[in-house]
Amino acid sequence: MPVSDANTRYSYLNDPERLARLALAHAPDRQKWGVGSSYNPEWTGRSEIAAMNIADGETVLEVGVGAGYLRAKIEGRCRYLGTDLQPILPGVLAVNLERDPLPRGPWDVVAMLGVLEYIHDTNGVLAKLFGVAHKVVMSYCVSREGNVMPVRCGRGWVNDLDEEALVTSGAASGFGLTHTIQVNSAEDFDQKIFVFRRLV
Repeated sequence: MPVSDANTRYSYLNDPERLARLALAHAPDRQKWGVGSSYNPEWTGRSEIAAMNIADGETVLEVGVGAGYLRAKIEGRCRYLGTDLQPILPGVLAVNLERDPLPRGPWDVVAMLGVLEYIHDTNGVLAKLFGVAHKVVMSYCVSREGNVMPVRCGRGWVNDLDEEALVTSGAASGFGLTHTIQVNSAEDFDQKIFVFRRLV
């Protein structure tokens, strides 16, 4: 069969029926995240902000390496290990975040950018993150007012958390939210980076 061009592949990966089937099955989207073109170069700005919250010499576990934007920002100044659902870069461990354990720490920092929106078991995954690190640096697109779940589903997102839910999840594991940083926004969400630190 002929190979589809980039535009056809993009349409297929974002096809609403395909996304709905994945969501109904609670299945991770290996096809999308195994393709380099799924990673937007504009996401480097988010990685730059996250990197500013990671100090030199810290041991870092990144969950969801993708195209390696964060790795490139901290390479050479931190001890680093990366994981991803469907790695596209060498040296990245394959980990299904909802099914597999995370690599054992302790880690100074766990970083997770652009991942939580695609997670069904958000409580379980957040508990994993908070369970292996002293600091968690993560992004999340927080909904604005109104019924935005249909729009989120159209992006392949499968949950809709508010800031209070994230703070509560951190507190349950002994973490406090130190600060948030606005990354960008759209009509239906504000994307923020959340920085948590272990309190006990």
